[in-house]
Amino acid sequence: ERVGFRQTVEAQWHANRGALALARAELGSWPTNQWDSGGNLERFAAAKIQLEQALAIDPDNRTANHRMGIIAMVARDYETAVTYLEEAQLQTEGHRGIIKSLGYSYVWTSQFDEAKEVLQPIQEARAEMAVYSNWWGRQNRHDLAVKASEMVPMLENPTLSSR
Repeated sequence: ERVGFRQTVEAQWHANRGALALARAELGSWPTNQWDSGGNLERFAAAKIQLEQALAIDPDNRTANHRMGIIAMVARDYETAVTYLEEAQLQTEGHRGIIKSLGYSYVWTSQFDEAKEVLQPIQEARAEMAVYSNWWGRQNRHDLAVKASEMVPMLENPTLSSR
């Protein structure tokens, strides 16, 4: 079922309100000089309400899918993040923020071939994966540290593939 013009506008209105609420939540105590550890997810409640309303009207809304993917990443729910971010990527061509978030979520869910495909063109991805390997270890997430370290050589040489 196609979404009509009125529904598209209404969905985008909710998506934009959700994006603003998310920005307010993210910047509320900025700068903290710390990485978001996924605590205090309640601060995203207002954003989620608006984003979910947008998706109820238009499930293909790129803004709402992207922002819901970001919230899922902060919550360390990478499977859900992949679902939202894949939908957002279908609605746009070459959005760097969506591509990187999706690629990293692929890594954290052990989807290395998919991660390599989307991250290979991102020049800084290899170096960031090396940093993440160290950072996740310090967060006592050795499972994710290992995944990041496994991804580094795959991004160095495009002919290497995962397991």
